[in-house]
Amino acid sequence: MKVVQVIPNFQLGGIQKAGVVMAGELAKLGHEAMVIGRDGGPRFLDETPDGLTHRVSESQDEAGYAREILAFEPDAIHIHGPAYDEPLVEALAAAGARVDGAPLLISTPVFGRPPESRAILKKTRTAVVGTYILYRLRHWLGMSLDKAFESGVVHQPVVSFQATDPPHSTLDSDEVRAARRAEFGLPADAFVIGRIGRATPEKWHPANISLIDRFLTAHPNGAWLSVGCPLEEEIGELKRKWGDRVVSLPQSSDYDLLARAFASMDVQVFMSCAGECFAATICEPAGVGLPTIATANPVKDNGQSEQVVEGVTGHLVGSLDGALQRVDALVADREALARLKQSTHDYAHSRWTPEQITAELVETIEAWLGEDPLATPRMRRLHDEAAAFDAGYLPRLLGLYGKNARSRAWWNLKLAAVRNWRTFQLAASIKRKLG
Repeated sequence: MKVVQVIPNFQLGGIQKAGVVMAGELAKLGHEAMVIGRDGGPRFLDETPDGLTHRVSESQDEAGYAREILAFEPDAIHIHGPAYDEPLVEALAAAGARVDGAPLLISTPVFGRPPESRAILKKTRTAVVGTYILYRLRHWLGMSLDKAFESGVVHQPVVSFQATDPPHSTLDSDEVRAARRAEFGLPADAFVIGRIGRATPEKWHPANISLIDRFLTAHPNGAWLSVGCPLEEEIGELKRKWGDRVVSLPQSSDYDLLARAFASMDVQVFMSCAGECFAATICEPAGVGLPTIATANPVKDNGQSEQVVEGVTGHLVGSLDGALQRVDALVADREALARLKQSTHDYAHSRWTPEQITAELVETIEAWLGEDPLATPRMRRLHDEAAAFDAGYLPRLLGLYGKNARSRAWWNLKLAAVRNWRTFQLAASIKRKLG
C-alpha cells in the first residue's frame, strides 16, 4: 500500500509528529509512505529509510499541491491539521481523490470542528483523534453514531508514546529510580507529583500553584517536578518557600529527558485551562507507567475524559479538591499506587504504541477501500468503542458535578448547550469579547 501523510510543515507540534511517526511505521510495515508539508522544520529528514520519503512542497497553489501529492500514486492520502483543510480537499477531489476507492482521501481535523462547508464531508473520510472528539463532532454535525459511521466519520488514534533506549519506567527498581531522581535533585523516597506540558498559559491552570502548595503542606515527604510550566513568578515564590522540594524545568523537546522526568514521578496531576482533544502529555507518561489525575473540562476540550480510564490509567476529577483527595489516597495506599502504575503501563502498551496505532490505520484504510466498510471487523470494533464511550460520558460527568437534583439539572442543561454547534460558537464569541 502507498500512503501519503500530509502535515502543515515539519515543525515540532503534535500534529506534525503524528504524521511523521505514522509514515515511519508504515514503512517499517512494508508499505511505501511519503510525508509532505508546505514548509520544512526539525522533523524533516534529508535521509530516510527504504519505503519512506520526506518532501517539502514546491507548489504555490492548491491545484499544484494536489498534483504533487497524487504524483506519488497513493492508495490513501491522510491529511493532518487543526481543522479540515477544505481548499486542499477540494483540489484533491477535483484531481481524482475519492471516498469510495483509491486514492482514498482521509482528513484528521484534530480540534474536531465541523467544516465551513458540509459538502466537504462528501469529499473526504474523517478520522478524528479519539472517541471524545467523535462524540462532540457528531453532535455538532447533528448526526447519530450510526449516521456518522455511514457518512465516513469515525475515530482513529494518531497519538502514541515514544519508546526510549534505554527504556525508562515508574516500574523500575528502587535503585534505578533513586539514581534517576538524583538527576533532578529529588530525594529517592519522596512522593513526587508533577506535570509536563508546553509553556503556554492555556495549558496550565493557575490552580496548579495552589495544588503544589497544599500538597507540600500536607505531605512533608512530598515533592513537585514540572517541565514547561509558564507560571514562572508563582513557581519562583514556591521555590523560595519550599526550597528544593519544588523542581521546575523549562520546556524541552528532548524526549529522553521528558521520559526520565515522567518516570521519576509517582503520579501526574493534569489541570489545564482549555483541556485537550487527545493529550500527548497523558499518553506519553502512560507509556512509562505514570498514571494521571486529571480535572475534567466539560464545556471545553475534554479528551482527558477518554484517556483517563477510571482506575486503569488514573482518575478523572471535577475540582482541585478532588485532585488532592485522589493524591492523598495514593500517598496512603502504596499498593494501590503500584497497581495503578502497572495497569497504566499495560493499557498504554496495548493501545498507544506507534506500531499499534499505525496497524489500526492500515485496517481503517483497508475497510474504507473495501466494498462494505461497515461490515468489517475494524468498523464494528470502532463502533463498539464509540458506543461505549457515548453511554458512559454524561453519567461520568454528572457523577463529578451533579451532587444533587438541582446541580444535575443545571449540568444537564449546560452539557446539552455545548453539544449544539451554534450555541458553542455563540458562547465562545461572547467569551472572546469579554476578554
